Amino acid sequence: MIKYRYLFVWGLSLFATTVAAELRPLADEELSEVHGQGIQISIDVHINSDESGTPLVTESNALRGANGTALRDADGELIANRIVYSNVDNPNETGTLVFDNITGGVSFDDLELDVINYTDTSGSADAISIGLPSTITFDQLRLGDVKVITDAQPGGGAPLFSTEINGNFDLTGRVLIFGRN
Repeated sequence: MIKYRYLFVWGLSLFATTVAAELRPLADEELSEVHGQGIQISIDVHINSDESGTPLVTESNALRGANGTALRDADGELIANRIVYSNVDNPNETGTLVFDNITGGVSFDDLELDVINYTDTSGSADAISIGLPSTITFDQLRLGDVKVITDAQPGGGAPLFSTEINGNFDLTGRVLIFGRN
């Protein structure tokens, strides 16, 4: 039995040496003969929620205030995350724009990336072509509260708005990106 194992391993190693390929750079002439189809990208992202849209924030992993208690939005929901924008270049501005509780999912299929030669009446140029996906699906994508926090209202005033997007967004088109000379 051991004799056959050695024979099998020897046979595999012989096969592996016959199919080994050498990596080498392609010459310009060889590279000009390569034609591709570009690439396609599909994405399915869930932010602080599972695939069914259920938020994953709990009392133990929610954001905490200065006193250590879990922060809640205007609807009483625990705040899982916060995006803050402050204009630090202008000392006269005292407000900070806050986006709380971003949850839900976004997905799309078949975003296309390619390099093309674009020709029109003014000539031709190479461009990066981005083919938009036909549909973007929003799965209970929610922005809990958008509010402004100031020195006078450190907890923030009343929310400016909150929103939830659920459904499909249909797209057609292509974006071309050209280099500059």
